[in-house]
Amino acid sequence: MVFNKWEIPDLNKSKKEIIESDYNLNNIISSILVNRNMDDSINMDTFYIEEYIHESPFCMADMEITVSRIYRAIRDEEIIAIYGDYDCDGVTSSSMLYLYLKSIGANVIYYIPSRSGEGYGLNCKAIKTLKDNNIDLIITVDNGITAVDQAAFAKTQGIDLIISDHHKVPDIVPESYAIVNPHRKDCPSEFKHICGAGVVFKIIVAMEDGDYDTVFEQYGDILAIGTVGDVVPLILENRFFVKRGIEILKKTTNIGILALCEVVGIDLKTVSSEVIAFNIVPRINAAGRMGNATLAVELLICDDYDDAIELATKLDNLNIERKETEKNILKSIDEKIDSMINLSKSKVIVLYDKDWHHGVIGIVCSRIVEKYGKPTIVLSIEGEFATGSGRSVGDFSLFDALMSCRECFERFGGHKFAAGMTMLVNRIDEFIEKINLYVDTNFDVIPIPSYKIDYSFNSEELNIDNIYSLEFLKPFGNQNPDPIFLIKNVIIENIIPLKDDSHVKIIVNFEGVFFTALKFNSSTDQFFYKKGDKIDIIGNIDINEYRGNKTISIKIKDYRYSEFNQTDYIEEIVLYENFKANKLSSIKASYIPSKLEISYIYKFIKYNKSFDYHIDYLMFIFKNKHISYFKIRIILDIFLEANLIQLKESLIGLSIIDNPIKVDLKDTKIFKNLLNLGGEKIDY
Repeated sequence: MVFNKWEIPDLNKSKKEIIESDYNLNNIISSILVNRNMDDSINMDTFYIEEYIHESPFCMADMEITVSRIYRAIRDEEIIAIYGDYDCDGVTSSSMLYLYLKSIGANVIYYIPSRSGEGYGLNCKAIKTLKDNNIDLIITVDNGITAVDQAAFAKTQGIDLIISDHHKVPDIVPESYAIVNPHRKDCPSEFKHICGAGVVFKIIVAMEDGDYDTVFEQYGDILAIGTVGDVVPLILENRFFVKRGIEILKKTTNIGILALCEVVGIDLKTVSSEVIAFNIVPRINAAGRMGNATLAVELLICDDYDDAIELATKLDNLNIERKETEKNILKSIDEKIDSMINLSKSKVIVLYDKDWHHGVIGIVCSRIVEKYGKPTIVLSIEGEFATGSGRSVGDFSLFDALMSCRECFERFGGHKFAAGMTMLVNRIDEFIEKINLYVDTNFDVIPIPSYKIDYSFNSEELNIDNIYSLEFLKPFGNQNPDPIFLIKNVIIENIIPLKDDSHVKIIVNFEGVFFTALKFNSSTDQFFYKKGDKIDIIGNIDINEYRGNKTISIKIKDYRYSEFNQTDYIEEIVLYENFKANKLSSIKASYIPSKLEISYIYKFIKYNKSFDYHIDYLMFIFKNKHISYFKIRIILDIFLEANLIQLKESLIGLSIIDNPIKVDLKDTKIFKNLLNLGGEKIDY
């Protein structure tokens, strides 16, 4: 699938006028809030309340006994072990708690399990190692709520276990000294969506008798990074954590953060949630993905600047390695798809290989979904097991699909849009068959990937002042994303390759307003359009400032010809898929391609020898001939059956077969099926 569905909500003008007046907002901001259903007083509090945290950390269940046990460990000079996780939330949680406990005189160490050797969460071997090192108290951060067997083992070793976690609480919980988790049924804390770093932050605040301000000044920078990194909803408390944390981050004294920003080239004076998400978080995650997450913890707790620069450089290099690994896997996947996978018939893509790095397959999975528009599962094989990640599209529930195949897994978990799983290698084929059977049974077509558009600009509104007004909505993140704007009928003035043609910059004219638009991870060869074309663009808008000159720039999410008819396209996708699945009892004669239409398409391919874009773009090639999407797909299928063309399984690239055997296209099975559905009166 090339074209995404653009969803433009019907604006409730009366609601817009009310909040525009009540809160003194401009038309753009008020429209965005109404379109996002954030126009009631509770949601508006998110944007206006400066001190949103109003409840004591002691509102969380087991907080008092947690604080008491930690102080007892310090008093009795026990050794405390912080047991973390290898992602950004786990790293920041571990770092915060370690720094704080050190500062109040605790004898404390930290332990981060390796992604490859140990996997997520507590394990008995690590607990035994900690016991052998005279650990008396283990505090988990960002994990532990499902560790029933491991908690029982810790008890046999004489270790007290405090679990601090933020994941959903199962029916059976570990037997431990204390559990601090907002999702406990008996936890009266009102806000349930904090990440692991947020839970640790509240433990530290409780240790400081509820003094939020002091703890923010010390650890607000790390808290902001952890909250953004875990992609929790940036509403209410989380929004406050990030908003205030960013202010702390701008003047941070954390040596590790300062060193990382120097190595990466981040200007802390202009740091934002986007800078955290795209520049800081990936480098912290790279340690756990490509090497050892301990490096990232060492950086955040480092007290020597030269050492911090060395650690930050290592993280930056690991991130470069991570990107290169992703690139190589994606190249391998493209080759695999075109040579092995019947992508045009499969509604779900399942890919596997023993050479794919398990630390990046989740990111790779997302890239495949973006490229091919289908739910995707990528598996990395190690020995007799395959461990994988899945990502979904549209309203398709990946979790429900996996539930239908649950007997194939050793373990799995996730939600509607993303999941992880482990299975025996010898069950992969069975899994592929079952998940595709589930999809074929329940869906005529897979839901189309979509973008929800927040606002459509006219040329008079597209100015510097209005773009600056978007600051009101920041920080952006989960449940409060960077707005997606629609700009219609822009004319392409120039197309410029960037960074060895790995990105594309286009200069566009929007009714006399000129601005730049950037499409990342796309070459000029992949950019179908040309100078003079009139297109619609959706994307995020920002201000570029260079030598005092301010200009408008848009980061493109998607684009299409302005004449594109989305409704017709979606209807014809359904029609085509139903035809291929033999689910049609009849078809309108107007959907049967004529000799002239078949001739147009064949002559185009023959003349050009090949077409190197996704075949859906042929709609635009033949838009003046009024050849519909359904007809184009049917004609190509007829050519394939007649062995006149070659078409890659990815549907990106087709070519003519020289000197084909002469055939009567009416004798193809596809054409006969069409004529039968269209009725005997069709004279061809």
